[in-house]
Amino acid sequence: MSDFEKIVRDIVFDSPVEEISLVYDNLQVLSDGESKQQIVSIIQDFNEKYRVPVTSGKDRYIVSEYNKSGSKYYDPLNKVIFSVDHITREVSDLKDYTDADSTDEQLKLADQLSTYVSKFFPDTAAYNVFKIPDSDKLTVVIVSNKKSLGDFWTGYWLSEYIYDVKEGTITGDISVDAHYFEDGNVRFKSSAALKPTNTDSPVVDIKQFEKQFENNLIEKFQYMNATQFKGLRRRLPVTRAKINWGQGIGNYRLGRDAAQDA
Repeated sequence: MSDFEKIVRDIVFDSPVEEISLVYDNLQVLSDGESKQQIVSIIQDFNEKYRVPVTSGKDRYIVSEYNKSGSKYYDPLNKVIFSVDHITREVSDLKDYTDADSTDEQLKLADQLSTYVSKFFPDTAAYNVFKIPDSDKLTVVIVSNKKSLGDFWTGYWLSEYIYDVKEGTITGDISVDAHYFEDGNVRFKSSAALKPTNTDSPVVDIKQFEKQFENNLIEKFQYMNATQFKGLRRRLPVTRAKINWGQGIGNYRLGRDAAQDA
């Protein structure tokens, strides 16, 4: 691996998942556009590692090493195969894929997962259940991404589990990454691991584990808000006077400027 490739890989893999297109644009500038294919290849590895969802209209698919077929990817539940632009994360050349056989256990798990994800995750969430070759194990993946670059924030949730059908056990982990970058740079990352657990209902165990993780996050944020973040907040505006929100906003400079521009 060249020094250039190592540097690019370090930059890409340390980037927030939902900001990779911005990272790509900057890397193109830094390399004078001469290393596009090399950069795209590294971003492809990144997308596969983080199970990035890609879109075709309203449909969302996940890319990973589990469902890679040559230069394309397939969806074992929807039985389609497709190409991906790893920068825009858009699907192209979508076709039926009859080779994507799914087991009864895989379909049953996917059906239960669909109910869970649709109830507890935003519409942007995606999920899938992949077979692990030459084993009785299934990989369950849930991803949820939200962003508002105009408001300077992005967020990403990834949970992944290995369900051993034969042994009746499940293990896995969750990772979240939230980034706020308006006039500063605050990034919050958290993760948790589910130790091997005997299970009769994998989705029930996933639900319980993720609910506990969410509750722990809420407790952490409440603690940080009352301690570390408290010292960062300005108690009074720079005018040293509290704003009287009962007055018309037009009395203030920002309101007058907005009214004049309207």
